[in-house]
Amino acid sequence: MDSKAMFRYCAGCDPDRLPEKVIVTPFLPERLFTAHCSRVRSFKGRLYSGAIARKGDVDLAVIRCGMGDRLMGDAVLMMDDTAVRDIVFAGACGGLKDRGIGDIVLCENAFNGEGFTRYHTPSFDMEGILEKGDVVPADPGILSQLGDFFSRKNYPDLNVRAGDVFTIGSLMAEKPGLIDAIERKGFTGVELELSAVYQAARAIGRRAAGLLLVSDLPLTRPLWEKAGAAEEAALRKSAKVLARACVEFISEM
Repeated sequence: MDSKAMFRYCAGCDPDRLPEKVIVTPFLPERLFTAHCSRVRSFKGRLYSGAIARKGDVDLAVIRCGMGDRLMGDAVLMMDDTAVRDIVFAGACGGLKDRGIGDIVLCENAFNGEGFTRYHTPSFDMEGILEKGDVVPADPGILSQLGDFFSRKNYPDLNVRAGDVFTIGSLMAEKPGLIDAIERKGFTGVELELSAVYQAARAIGRRAAGLLLVSDLPLTRPLWEKAGAAEEAALRKSAKVLARACVEFISEM
């Protein structure tokens, strides 16, 4: 397959223009990131959109890929024939254990719970999936750099802690009994993309690590319940600071 031609079709951007450092996000607006950059050049294709920008003397790209493991994983695979070397994922998750609205999970490992259909069949076995232990790790180098970055930088409105997350294959599968089982296994969040990002990056020999904004609490305040004013304010503030931190990190690493 011609990955360059596919990237041009899906993103509306010549892949030869992509710099070494890329931020990928399912849904966060690119303006949150590019507000901290200069020389912004936007692009938009059939599936993806984004911008190539500069922070200081470093070029970077922000690509908005849409929600779900397939869209995100394919976007990373299409970077195989580009100059991209480092990928930072900026997304969201439902918080588990002691994580609160607006917290950030620095994701060490993502459990591969991908696959829509199996969650909605009579034979579905959540415990069987968990027992397989199909965990995909972040790149240890970039993960360590991110940890050092947040230990050096002062982001008073950002509570960043490392943890593992479960990548689930369906929003409609996020039911109490299933989420309870995921939490008992020690996962600090549940989301839709990250195991695909980590596996796709490994498949093409790139480095990737993820930062996840806790947007809801599946066991106490599910995604579909209206957030209070304080929670909405915390989410907006954390999203803005997270985007700025991603740009600053990737331009300094």
